[in-house]
Amino acid sequence: MGLFVRCNAMATQHVGADLRAAVVPGLTGIFAPKVNSAIDVHKYDALVDLFERENGASGLEYIVPVETIHGIQNCEEIAAASPRVGAMIGPTAEHADIAKAVGYEWTPEGTESAYHRTKIMLATKAAGRHALTALWERIHDLEGLAVFSDRSRAMGFRGQVVLHPSHVPVVNKAYTPDQEQIDFYRGLLDTYNEADARGDGAVMYGEIHIDKAHADKATEWLARVDELASLNGGL
Repeated sequence: MGLFVRCNAMATQHVGADLRAAVVPGLTGIFAPKVNSAIDVHKYDALVDLFERENGASGLEYIVPVETIHGIQNCEEIAAASPRVGAMIGPTAEHADIAKAVGYEWTPEGTESAYHRTKIMLATKAAGRHALTALWERIHDLEGLAVFSDRSRAMGFRGQVVLHPSHVPVVNKAYTPDQEQIDFYRGLLDTYNEADARGDGAVMYGEIHIDKAHADKATEWLARVDELASLNGGL
C-alpha cells in the first residue's frame, strides 16, 4: 500500500533528475526498471540515500520488474542486493520489454514464461521479499485475467501488477483467501494441536494425513490471512 514512482532506467541520463524530483516525503518507493545486476541496485541505493537526506524523505523501497535477460540470470543477487528491495516482479506481458528480450510467443496459459517467472519468484522468496507477477494486457478479457491470476497464485505469487481499474477486483479476489480455505486451515491447525497435546506426531484430518509440516504451513498461511485482514479492514 502506498505511492511508487517509475523512473527512467539506470542506463539513461535521466535517472538522477527523476529521483531528485521524486524522492520526497510521502513517497513509498521507486519502481526500478531494467535492473540487470546487484550493481544497478547499489547505484539506486547511492542516489536514493542522497536524495532522502537532501529532501527529508526516508524508508523508500524498490519494486523491481525483471525485464531483461541479465535481470533473469542475476535475479538471486538482485533480490538480495539491498534491504530496500521490497518486491520483484516475474513478468509475462504479451508485448512489453520482457517479451522482446526473451523472444517468447505469448499464450494465455503462460507456459512460455513459466520458467523465468518461477526462477524470479524463488529468488525473491529466498531473499525474504514479496513475489509479484504481471501483466494481463487484454483489458476487456476479465475471465482470462481471472484464470491467469488463479494460476499465478497457485505457482506461489502473492500479488500482481494491473493495467486498468477494472482488473483490480478480479486480482484482489484471486489473491484473497476465501472463507472455505480459512476454515480448512484453522481446522487443520486445531486438529494437529489437539493431537500434539496427546503426544501424537501425526493424525488424520478428514481424508488427509497431517503432521508438524502441515501445521507449520497452516500457521504461516493464516498469518498471511491476518496480515491481509489488517490491510483491508477485515476479511
